[in-house]
Amino acid sequence: MQNNCIKNLLNFKEVMVKNVRNLKDSVEVYIELPISEQICPHCEAKTSYIHDYYTQPVKDIPIYLKPTTLIFRKPRYECKNCGKTFYPKNEIVNKYARKTSRLTAYIVNELRSLIAASDISKRVNVSPSFISNLLPFLAVTNSKLPKVLCIDEFKGNSGDYKYQVALIDGKTHEAVDIIKCRYKHVLCDYFKKFPKEQFDNVK
Repeated sequence: MQNNCIKNLLNFKEVMVKNVRNLKDSVEVYIELPISEQICPHCEAKTSYIHDYYTQPVKDIPIYLKPTTLIFRKPRYECKNCGKTFYPKNEIVNKYARKTSRLTAYIVNELRSLIAASDISKRVNVSPSFISNLLPFLAVTNSKLPKVLCIDEFKGNSGDYKYQVALIDGKTHEAVDIIKCRYKHVLCDYFKKFPKEQFDNVK
């Protein structure tokens, strides 16, 4: 019952929570995938035979305002039909990744809130370079400028640039876009993509 409460609190649907360690400067959550019948990705035969287990540390969103690591114990299945082994798909982490998908989404959301990349790096215990690589995902597909456009710089330490520029909708307070640096020629090149009527819309 207690494990189910922890599982629901952490919003894990398909894993079993075995233990949670609330350490001084971090949190460790020990999880496992339950054994179930799988379809072999090589020959499409069914199997539930476990070849072995692999334990992988995966960085996750902060818990108790501390950097959090999932200690993920994954079963490796063996297909009795073709003899090959494979790991089952899961919702926690993508193949070859070392960070959960929701941690990436959390970082992007923090960047949208104009929190400095250095502060986010300390909070979630990931490198500033990884965070900087996420900045392109903040670009907006919308080609319209808002009527009230706020422009401000912030210290993000992205790539070769110490400062980035945030464009904010002055009415909704939502981020319109993040520009990689505050240099004049970069800003001019950015705004050149908008037609004149879009500039006339900004009051």
